[in-house]
Amino acid sequence: MANADPFSMSTLLSSLQHLPFTFATEPMMTPAVPPPPRGIIFTIPQPRYDPKEFLTPQYLEYSRLQSLFNLMTSSKEEVNIAPFKEMISRLSRRELQEMAYLLTSDPDYFLAIARNKNGSHRLQKLIGKSGDADKLFFLAILRRFLHVMTDKYASYVAVRGMQVFDDKKKELMYEHILPHALRVACDKHGYIALNEVITDLDHPFYRDQLLDIVALNALLLSYDAYGNYVVQHVLTLNDLRCTYNIAVSLVGYCVELSLDKCGSYIVEKLLEAEESMVLVVEELLECEGGSLMRLARNEYGSFVVIKALRVMQEMNRVDLFRGLVQKLMPFRHLLRRPCGNTTIAAIIESKNRNPPRTTTLSVLTALFRIVSSSPSEKGSKSTAIDDSLGPDGVYSPLLSSSPSEEGSKSTTIDDSLGSDCVTCVISCFLSVLTASPPLIFVFFE
Repeated sequence: MANADPFSMSTLLSSLQHLPFTFATEPMMTPAVPPPPRGIIFTIPQPRYDPKEFLTPQYLEYSRLQSLFNLMTSSKEEVNIAPFKEMISRLSRRELQEMAYLLTSDPDYFLAIARNKNGSHRLQKLIGKSGDADKLFFLAILRRFLHVMTDKYASYVAVRGMQVFDDKKKELMYEHILPHALRVACDKHGYIALNEVITDLDHPFYRDQLLDIVALNALLLSYDAYGNYVVQHVLTLNDLRCTYNIAVSLVGYCVELSLDKCGSYIVEKLLEAEESMVLVVEELLECEGGSLMRLARNEYGSFVVIKALRVMQEMNRVDLFRGLVQKLMPFRHLLRRPCGNTTIAAIIESKNRNPPRTTTLSVLTALFRIVSSSPSEKGSKSTAIDDSLGPDGVYSPLLSSSPSEEGSKSTTIDDSLGSDCVTCVISCFLSVLTASPPLIFVFFE
């Protein structure tokens, strides 16, 4: 028939003898199968090789997808092909788009390739080659976004996309991250991908949004086996606002977190930032001496206490430093034991023997030496102002004297200052001591 359907069954069967299949001319044997019992559904198995299956569009499509899957996931030793990077470099823009269309034609098919180590690596090489292909990869990632972000290898495909996609696609991916940030952060593989996203995120609005999510949920994340790594990573970014917000979220839990391995890392990082260290040390001072002692003897908490002592000393926070020392001093004998921490004991004992000298203390020492010196005898050489300076060499403009005429008697503190002036200096000296009671004990010591 002239207008017969070329895809009719008769036409297909008549053309089988011209196909290059070795079994095309072999007679088809129908297996002898006894009739099934009544009431039982039974399916007669098809012949193992049915030539008709090779002619259907579904089989041809499946064959192409299977070949592409093998190309994407097989190692170089398994298939005899040129290096993948060299192969795709020879593809035209249209061929790249066709390849991307096949790879993203089914969400599960794309996810299976992305979850393969070799497949993930080769998908990353394809992303960024063509704008049309990137559009297809972008849509495929969004269709299985949470599955992609929480997979060991597929997550690298999403991170690669956020690095090379255009700004509009990046913003849409950031919109998908925000509602899933906590779930991704608490995943075994997701936290690694989230840290990469936070590091590369250069959009101010979405960066602040994501950091705020981490800061507001810092307590939940700090107690999670994987989420704590996200908090640690954020603290290394030196974002002052976010660091302070994390410290506020953890107020009241720093001592408890310090007893945990990962939690102690977070508390130590808070002590390194000026915006948060005071909050942590004040919490350490608020706990009872016995609790602070147990923290100092703990396997992980001892590092927090050492960090707090050294940071307060370096930042010249004498009030907070001495507060920690006074709380730990009654238990220093316990810290000397084998199960204690000799480093902490050495710090508090050395600082107790040699209190730090401050500028204010040096000035007070010089004033005390000046006003307490007895008047010189009549006719004897008076004490010069240079002799009244303390060992720190503190110099005060109040006590300076202008050089007198050549050959005349040098001006002294006893001769130049009247009784009213000396009384004023003494009153000033006592006022400073009264305003700073802790300095009295340090001074007379």
